[in-house]
Amino acid sequence: MSVRKTMKAVILAGGCDFGRSELARPSTGGLAASLPTALWPVAGKPALQLLLDSLADQGMAKAVVCSNGQSSMLAESVRVPLLPCQSEKTGPMKVEFRDETLPVGTAGAFRDAARGDKESVFFIFPAAIVCPPKIEVLLNAHRQGESDLTVMFNPGCGNGQALGDACQLPWPDKYFDVVYSNTVIEQLGHFEKQKKMAAEIMRVGKRWFVTTPNRWYPFEFDLRLPLVSWLRGHSYVWVGRIVSYNHVKNKYMLGLDHAGLRLMTASELKRCFPNSKTIKQRVTFMAEILIVVGEDT
Repeated sequence: MSVRKTMKAVILAGGCDFGRSELARPSTGGLAASLPTALWPVAGKPALQLLLDSLADQGMAKAVVCSNGQSSMLAESVRVPLLPCQSEKTGPMKVEFRDETLPVGTAGAFRDAARGDKESVFFIFPAAIVCPPKIEVLLNAHRQGESDLTVMFNPGCGNGQALGDACQLPWPDKYFDVVYSNTVIEQLGHFEKQKKMAAEIMRVGKRWFVTTPNRWYPFEFDLRLPLVSWLRGHSYVWVGRIVSYNHVKNKYMLGLDHAGLRLMTASELKRCFPNSKTIKQRVTFMAEILIVVGEDT
């Protein structure tokens, strides 16, 4: 049997954004509160539509979209049937929408979508992925690993090579429609490097969405320590060497090195992204996360 005919995608659609960000407020249309993240518009289409179109165009045989009670909304918001597969023999990609009555997580959604199927090659994607990866790259990596399960945290540049320095990205100008960076820029250690990363994001992207923890929030999530981010300068790094949280071993430990951590303020983000909008996302009594949204003008 052709590998193309046995390729199936499991798409995790989740729910709406849980935060109280500016995007959720009525003044901005309440986007985050009213729409599942899978339906947030990207380049004029829902993010889920872009992913489904890409998978269909690459020859995926079937996609199962797993959500928490929102399958009807998702099904009505995307175009089905989608693009025909590249191979005429495989026909158009089939799309199935599933509801989970109780949240079962990634493993549970995959279990239900793949129940009884021992022959197919399954690919699991988040529904809101902005830049769908090349299936051939993922499939080749899985084959080379000769394993039953392959987890790829970064699909690479399209040629199977891992990404490198965020201050010197390997793509030409305006290569991406959207550049998304989630809590990375604070890990560069120096403000000059943070400015270089911001410049690279604006160089390779037509639009960008960048998040980072708020320096002035009274709990530091990387160290998992209260009030240390209020210390003068970057003394929180030295406190973290005394005791801080190890996210791999899931416990507090002594002597950990956090030299690369440099928390940022809203004003510093504005200096890095001068023509962008800075959003302070709040879930508790003050903003925990800072978001930068911008586009090339």
